[in-house]
Amino acid sequence: MAAVNGYHNIAKALLEAGATVNARADQQWTPVHLAAMNGHPETVSILYLAGADVNSRDEEERIPLHMAAQNGYQETVSVLLKAGSNVNIKNNEEKTSMHLAAMNGHHETVTLLAAAPGADVNSQDNKQMTPLHWAARNDDYETASALLAVDADVNARDKEKSVPLHEAAIHGHPKCVEVLLQYGADVYVRNETGLSAKDIAKDVDSSSIGTDRNAEEVIRGRKEILKLLKEETNRMSQRKKESQAVLVRFYEEKGMTEVKKDCPLIQAAANESGRTVEQVKSFINYRKRKGKRPLQPDDNPGDTAGADGAKKSKTEDPRVEGADGRGKAGGSSQRTEMSMEVSSTEKFEKLKYLLEVKIEDKVRSETYNRLARHVTESGLCFRDELPGDGNCMFHAVVDQFFCQEGKRINHLDLRKQAVNFLRENPYNSGGDHLRAFVPDGNWDKYLDDMSRDGTLGDHIVLQAMADMLGHDISIVSSVEAENYVTILTPNSRTSSAPGPPLLLGHYAENHYASLSSEVAGRSANQVTTSQETLQPAQAAISVLLVNDEYGTSRGGISTMNRQVARLLLRNGAKVYGTALTATEDDKRRAAKDGLNLLLPECDDDQRTPTLDWLTYYSREHFPNIPRNLQYIFGHVDVTSKAAKNIKEKRCQDAKLVLFNHEMPEDTRYYKPAKKAMRAADKETRIVEDAKSADAVFSVGSRLYSHFETEYKSLEDSEPRHHYLFLPRASEVFEETDAKPGGRNKVVLSFGRVCEVMAQKGHDMAARSIGYAAEKIDNMSWVVRGVAEDADDWEKSKKILERKMQSRKIKPILRPYGTQQELARDIKGAHLVLMTSRSEPFGLVGLEAIAAGVPVLISDQSGLADMIKDLIKQDKCHADLRHRIVKTSVKESDVEETARRWAEKIEDSLEYSTEEFKKAAEFKKKLLGSKYWEESHKDLLLFCGLIE
Repeated sequence: MAAVNGYHNIAKALLEAGATVNARADQQWTPVHLAAMNGHPETVSILYLAGADVNSRDEEERIPLHMAAQNGYQETVSVLLKAGSNVNIKNNEEKTSMHLAAMNGHHETVTLLAAAPGADVNSQDNKQMTPLHWAARNDDYETASALLAVDADVNARDKEKSVPLHEAAIHGHPKCVEVLLQYGADVYVRNETGLSAKDIAKDVDSSSIGTDRNAEEVIRGRKEILKLLKEETNRMSQRKKESQAVLVRFYEEKGMTEVKKDCPLIQAAANESGRTVEQVKSFINYRKRKGKRPLQPDDNPGDTAGADGAKKSKTEDPRVEGADGRGKAGGSSQRTEMSMEVSSTEKFEKLKYLLEVKIEDKVRSETYNRLARHVTESGLCFRDELPGDGNCMFHAVVDQFFCQEGKRINHLDLRKQAVNFLRENPYNSGGDHLRAFVPDGNWDKYLDDMSRDGTLGDHIVLQAMADMLGHDISIVSSVEAENYVTILTPNSRTSSAPGPPLLLGHYAENHYASLSSEVAGRSANQVTTSQETLQPAQAAISVLLVNDEYGTSRGGISTMNRQVARLLLRNGAKVYGTALTATEDDKRRAAKDGLNLLLPECDDDQRTPTLDWLTYYSREHFPNIPRNLQYIFGHVDVTSKAAKNIKEKRCQDAKLVLFNHEMPEDTRYYKPAKKAMRAADKETRIVEDAKSADAVFSVGSRLYSHFETEYKSLEDSEPRHHYLFLPRASEVFEETDAKPGGRNKVVLSFGRVCEVMAQKGHDMAARSIGYAAEKIDNMSWVVRGVAEDADDWEKSKKILERKMQSRKIKPILRPYGTQQELARDIKGAHLVLMTSRSEPFGLVGLEAIAAGVPVLISDQSGLADMIKDLIKQDKCHADLRHRIVKTSVKESDVEETARRWAEKIEDSLEYSTEEFKKAAEFKKKLLGSKYWEESHKDLLLFCGLIE
């Protein structure tokens, strides 16, 4: 019983008294089995130290680790692993601990198990199902992501030859399908009965899966999956064409004609094309059988035809070093001027090659870095990041045309004009019809496709824009070549335009950048060569703030997020911010601040955006997140995982910065039972998140001191930098000129009521307001922050009325509000209460002080700690300490504490005029001290914005 209930002291005493540590109970369970299945890590540790066998099996061949993993007891799992429990031991169904954790949706436990030495993430059970199969079957996309992140085989087959994608399709789980496709699931693989995932998704009969889910829900899920699979098929078809072009280039340009073991050239071709080494070898043999002849138009998408109609082998290509000596202006220049001095065939082949080279995700970062180097070497720098909406070529030309001509045109109008230009001018300067450069020769279809929003621009339409606008277009490419700068001239001329060219950067992945020469201090037509001495262009520091909103309607984290954004913007950073939704006010606010607001792309997705879109599907829903970020900010424990994933998967060179706002262990006492039980795991997760961070900023000294201690447990893995961050009240409060007045005395409180009543001290506030109302006439109590839900509203109202125990006053409830609404509330209040029994900081109290309104602050808050610290530093009026009220953390002391608060409330309202005078002094002293500057400088220094 001691093991079952986690009475580790009793267990220790029994063991010292001679109890048998490996004694068997029902089902052959030992004490360590019982402690593990009930999640008692300390008891497990004591039993292990006393000699317990942590790998002992029960009658179903289960070891203690199986039981802890099945229930998601992370701490217990950690203790067992450290004690030597074997992560790969199987039970009587051949399931490992990882199987059991995955089957029950414990993705964090899966991650913990996968980190154990020798852990087999692809272990198969008696049905040959891997943990990933089970995660896909159960629609546990978080577990699927966790497994795939540690190299689980996305195409592993079970006894019925089904892969995880089949399981997700059968059960109608589109989210899991998205995750699996993201990690390379094969959409063509078929199971034992010959069905692909697409075949399964088409099936409208769900009776065979024996699920408790509604059949209609399953079929609806399958329809979404079918759409996803069709999109993936189209992408794969395009990738296949692209990889074929890469192989053709290696074969004909680089002499990759021998099938040799461990040939570096073959390995390079495999890496760049996304094919396996064996596929590359098969391609070489196929090309050798065909013979080395000029490529025909239908051979593969890498083939080209000259503008004069002649088919052309790429061994004659002027851009290939050593082919015929052409393509390098002056022998060493990085520029290739594409004018009529070079044949139109060579010009179009050069441009087509430049614009069609693509890459796989795994080398995307390297490609960006190479382009950045080429741009810097050319004496240029990047302008604003362009949307990744398929229109980037047109966005880039529009931006450049505005820079050069001062005229702003719409990118879709430019596309339309370019297509109309091609309709009217379908021949090149040599008299050949441009259909020769279209893969299938269908000119009308090409024009129709190119006229559509989102169709990627190509070499044909880029030349058309040069002709139409009468501008040279200079393209800096990420392709590794000596002549990576190409100048495209209009066909109507044989010399460059007198004005500067339009400056474009091109990633080898069909994405464009708009470039500038202004930062480098030179004119746009001075594109340098490798022989010149170059000064790198100093582009602005780029930062992404990952949050679910850019506004202040929910206070706390969102308010802090905007404050950080504005601080960075004022000091010259280029700041991007994510939001799941945005009101028109939010958009105006972002524009006013100078922040680039990134909203999700939903297409036809009717679902309400969630944090999962940022955390797991940012590529799909936030494709416009820049690649060249230097810092990514997240908020613990809201968007820290999303920020970490964006860094690791999309911006590997960026530094990760996290902001701490909460202490789960400190607030869990006041949470509902289920949330309180998860608090330890949440605290562990927060501390673990810090391992990945380059810097952590804790808001207020209470949080800073707490985590400074917690991070010591990480030893060598603790965050590289941990800083104290002191927030400043928003301008709207600092600019508020609060004054007393009016016969009705308004007392103002903030925060939700349901679920957090005890933590926020609303029960205590209600009781104290009830007492005060007996002595103060014309008094009202406003509670701002109640959820806009009828049930929650009514429930909150009844709770507060019951706690007040007064017939003289009723609470006035108001929903979450913007900072402007909060400022109006505070300006109209005679007293602001912050009654929390546990408050990591308490920003709303700081804002009330900044507005010059009398406040009463719980001593159990980070704000109270900050005030005491600032008084000692002479940065805060000493009398402000008298506005801090001693508050018991015990709910049983509510009566005593409420009477203490009531006395303070009565005194404040009775002498309201005097209290407002003092509040004005408190405000002046606090704001005049600029107490926040030092911590804000730490942030700016870390981001390289100041020296």
